[in-house]
Amino acid sequence: MLSEEPSTGIPTYPEWSSMKNVMLSSFFWGYIAFQIFAGELTRRYGAKWLFTSSTFLGSLSCLLLPLFASLFGSGGVIFCRVLQGLGQSFLWPCAHSLLSKWTPVGDRAKTVAFTYSGTYRDILNTYSK
Repeated sequence: MLSEEPSTGIPTYPEWSSMKNVMLSSFFWGYIAFQIFAGELTRRYGAKWLFTSSTFLGSLSCLLLPLFASLFGSGGVIFCRVLQGLGQSFLWPCAHSLLSKWTPVGDRAKTVAFTYSGTYRDILNTYSK
C-alpha cells in the first residue's frame, strides 16, 4: 500500500514549487538553442562521434542532477536540464545523418518510418495507462 508521506531517505524540495515551470522548461532552452548548430556540426564532422558524445553528455548531466540540486539548489537543476537539452539537440540531426548514409536507398522510407514511429509509440504507451 502506498503511503502519503515520501520516503525519508529521498530529499524533497517543496520550496522550489515556484521554480517548477522554469526547471522543466530549461531542457528546451538547450534543445532549441543548439539544434540548428548541431545539424551543421553533424554535416561537417560526421554523426558517429557527435551522437556518442551527446548521449554521454545527456547521461552525465542526468546522473549529476541530484548532486547539483543538493549543492546549488534550483540553479543546479536548471543547469543540468540545459545540459540535457544540449545533449538531446544533437540526436535528431545525427540520426538523420546516420540513416541517410547507412540505409540503402530502397529501404530508407521504411527504416525512417520505423525508427521515428518509436517516439510516438512510447508516448502512447506512457499516457495510455
